[in-house]
Amino acid sequence: MPCCGQHSGNGSGAVDRRVGNENYIRPDEPCVLCAEKHLSTAYALAKENGYESINRHAIIGQLVAASWHLYADNSAIAGKIRDIRHLIQKRREAEVDWNTVLVEVDALASRETRDTSAAPSQTTP
Repeated sequence: MPCCGQHSGNGSGAVDRRVGNENYIRPDEPCVLCAEKHLSTAYALAKENGYESINRHAIIGQLVAASWHLYADNSAIAGKIRDIRHLIQKRREAEVDWNTVLVEVDALASRETRDTSAAPSQTTP
């Protein structure tokens, strides 16, 4: 199942990325769980002791993807993630406050999973 499972139209978990396909996942599609995945990856890469500079470009890319997934519905948190990216790009990693944004995204994801688990199941026979 790709990311949060909302994006695969056929239920198989396979994603067909041909241009014009209705199952194509846009990188800026609003999805809290996708944002959580990208932010968690960026954090893990940033905290890999001794590899901060080696991982910098991957961290930046993951932060961009996280903010894209949040911008439409949660622009304030997307802005905080952008601010983290700017600090990393300026080589000021020591100033990043990961905990605040991680807690905020975790709260969004928890709310999202509560909301979707309360909805009736849409399984196909």
